Amino acid sequence: MIAVQDVNKIYPPNRQVLHNVSLELVEGDRLILLGPNGAGKTTLIRCIIGLTAPDSGSIYVNGVDVVRHPDEARESIAVVFEEADNSYSYLTVLENLLYFGLLNKWSRAEAKRRAERMMAVLNLTPYAERLTQTLSRGMKQKLAFAIALMKGAPFLFLDEPTLGLDVESQHHIRTMLTEENQWWKAVLITTHDIPFAHAVGNKFVFIQGGKIVWSGTKEHFSTPADLETHFLAAIRSNLSV
Repeated sequence: MIAVQDVNKIYPPNRQVLHNVSLELVEGDRLILLGPNGAGKTTLIRCIIGLTAPDSGSIYVNGVDVVRHPDEARESIAVVFEEADNSYSYLTVLENLLYFGLLNKWSRAEAKRRAERMMAVLNLTPYAERLTQTLSRGMKQKLAFAIALMKGAPFLFLDEPTLGLDVESQHHIRTMLTEENQWWKAVLITTHDIPFAHAVGNKFVFIQGGKIVWSGTKEHFSTPADLETHFLAAIRSNLSV
């Protein structure tokens, strides 16, 4: 479990970007964090993974206090930030995956098995021997996703994972998130892509002005249009937050 309780964060001189934020992420969750630009989504992720310290409140990852032991807590989380480039340009796709697999202490055989499976699901197999520097932006995004999974962490955080991806690449990401759950226990995703959010998520949190203004499950939304309508209504009713 990841437990966030009453977290506040203020940036100088006096800009409060998180207001008493509380949420939980447990096994089986595919939690979608929705909010307009500047709502506090990325700051919240940075607090959970120990890159930004909250001013008050508590965050625990599998019982580990993130504020006191950020490095230990971070071992349980794999994260891909928006437009992240976590690969080495002078290595091939396969070499990058094997390197990060070995770095995360998998045996060579297990690292190879994981790399081959992820390349197959994400349609990276034809590019296995290509240098990363020759890949398109979409292929680099999928490789960043695959590299994060080589960590074998129980929690996966994705910040705008479909940004700039073509329809086929989005399909591969969506398929892996909904079907390949052998690689993680729970996922937290920030996105502005409502159809993608509806297809992937089973829990939803709306954040506006650093405050959670609504949370619930997919049962509330039969279609992407329902999700969008509910989200916009919740955000517009809290514009003064």
